[in-house]
Amino acid sequence: KMQGIRDGFVKIFCRPGTGIVVGGVVVSPRASELIHPISIAVDNNLTVEQIANAFTVYPSLSGSIAEVARQLCTARET
Repeated sequence: KMQGIRDGFVKIFCRPGTGIVVGGVVVSPRASELIHPISIAVDNNLTVEQIANAFTVYPSLSGSIAEVARQLCTARET
C-alpha cells in the first residue's frame, strides 16, 4: 500500500511439525526487497511464529512478510 503496489503475492513454506521456515515465494514488482528477510529466516532456522511476532511497520514491504507468517500461524492452528 505504501508504494502503491497492488499486484503480487508472498508465500512462506514451513515444516509441518516444527514451523521452521524452509522457503518462500515472492511475486511482485519489488520482489527483490522481500527475498532477503525470507533467506535470513531459512538460514537461521526461524519458525513462522518467530517471524509473525517480529516487529514490523505498517504499511511496509517487510510488514507483508510478517502478515503472511501470521496467516500461516492461524492456518496451522486449525
